[in-house]
Amino acid sequence: MRKIRYLGFICLLWCHVLTGQQIYEAVNGATSSIWLLDAGNCTRTEIVSNITPDIDDFVEVPGGGFFMVSSPYSSLANFYSIDPSSGATTLLLSFSIPTGSGPSRLLLVSSTEILWAVRGRFYIFDLSTNTLTLVATYPPTFFAWHLYMHNGQIYYSEESIPGSFNENMYTLSLTPTFSRTLIATVPGNWLELGNIRDIAEACDQLYSGGSTQMLNYNLNNYTTSIHCSWPGGGSSIRPVAPLLAGTSGPACGCTTDAGTWNYNISTNQLVEVCAGGIIDLPHSGDEVLNAGQNLSFALYALPFVCDHYYECLTSSNLLYVYSSDQLNFLPGITEVNQLYVIIPIASEAPPGSFNLDDPCRDLQEPLYVRWRTPTVGFTENNPVACGTGCRTLQLTFDGSAPFTLTYSVNPSVNGVLQTFTQTFTSSTATIVTCPPPGYTGTIEVKALSLSDNSGCTCN
Repeated sequence: MRKIRYLGFICLLWCHVLTGQQIYEAVNGATSSIWLLDAGNCTRTEIVSNITPDIDDFVEVPGGGFFMVSSPYSSLANFYSIDPSSGATTLLLSFSIPTGSGPSRLLLVSSTEILWAVRGRFYIFDLSTNTLTLVATYPPTFFAWHLYMHNGQIYYSEESIPGSFNENMYTLSLTPTFSRTLIATVPGNWLELGNIRDIAEACDQLYSGGSTQMLNYNLNNYTTSIHCSWPGGGSSIRPVAPLLAGTSGPACGCTTDAGTWNYNISTNQLVEVCAGGIIDLPHSGDEVLNAGQNLSFALYALPFVCDHYYECLTSSNLLYVYSSDQLNFLPGITEVNQLYVIIPIASEAPPGSFNLDDPCRDLQEPLYVRWRTPTVGFTENNPVACGTGCRTLQLTFDGSAPFTLTYSVNPSVNGVLQTFTQTFTSSTATIVTCPPPGYTGTIEVKALSLSDNSGCTCN
């Protein structure tokens, strides 16, 4: 077998200052490329281009250069070295996998050894001999999400049931023999999880990449938050890798966490109260703040659409910044039955404000909030110009069923205005109105009061 020969990492050292707050990200397209994502100044820089074939995962190796695996959905995995000055690849080994390759993960575990996880199997690739050794076999998994090292401990997570996005999180030990220990099962429907595919450590923190953003991953509660964003298209998940150099940079040493939502949030991520009430956000109160930092809650109008996420946070859509997780209605600013976006932001700023230039800032995933009243609309089902007789009206409600509606019908009967109160069990219903005998002219139906199942009332 050919010995692995890596060219010097000259271009990276000359052209870019590498710091510990950066991670590498691979992007696949017509050709593949490797980028630097900087958590300190939120920049994204291409450093290696024109790589073929697609990169399933990759790592930086001692002595300069990168090592990658390209394993499409087949039973074959191909391992290559990458020349960072040209993007040229050298095939080191083609390997047939009995259970099929599928998505896989790589991790540099020593100066000459790379751990490879694929479909429930774990191998060691020896860089000095270009050989693979099987070290453990488990039931085939659907997807290998993460394989990374943090504070000297190896972590691995997998999705065992297709489409569930639930993650089994393990710690791995390589000595004296390979072993893995289940430490958590993370539900795929957790709001902050983000279903991120790959994680890398930078200055004692964990990050994930993507086409428009860089996520911070919290190993204490298995949640994510958006740390950086930039213009781009799509939201594809991309493989990332740690740098071998440096532990410095303004984003290093940060422990800030905007906290979590409790997980009894409805699937549409909406929290609402009756008009005029206080919205009590389901924040868990578990934020972590450094000296001078505060947690604030920024309220935005819809649409919340812009070139990249952080641009939205400084846009004219910002309406108000609350200093607590209890949101009062703001006459002249907020409106009834209008959806708003609320985003918790932890940063070095006074209460009721935020500072996006704080390198240790942390954001929670957004929720929708609304102050509302139930509404009802009337539509005539059988309109006839100058007609006579009874009319059927279609009722359409907005709110939480059942609805109790009090309405009046004019003309009066024997001088008394007709008033009715009915309960409707769904968001649509019909009523029939009939004029008094011999009456000609307009019939007026007017809603007087409406309440719904949540207790909201509109008069």
